[in-house]
Amino acid sequence: MPNQRGKGGNGGSGAPPGDSFAERIVSEGGRGARRIAGVTGIDQLIEDAIVRAVESETTERALARIINGRIVTQAVEEALASERVEQAVIETVDSEMVDRVWARVLQSDET
Repeated sequence: MPNQRGKGGNGGSGAPPGDSFAERIVSEGGRGARRIAGVTGIDQLIEDAIVRAVESETTERALARIINGRIVTQAVEEALASERVEQAVIETVDSEMVDRVWARVLQSDET
């Protein structure tokens, strides 16, 4: 039986069939909020606040703790032990670039 509310089964809103009323409201609300943020300059204020936070000494210390911490160390160790890294090293060693570097080293006076 056809939907009595309008074409497409969505009340004539132009939304794809199957989008619930709640999904359409949230979607429209999100677009409206973005437009309001742009008009009022809130988006620029938020961007500036993020930049200040990233540039702060507190953020720098936090990132240093993360980078020097166990999680990053473990991730690097796992990456270095992976077959993909091993294959990349083998391909690099077998490259023409390495041959040229060795040729320069052997031709230099410092060998």
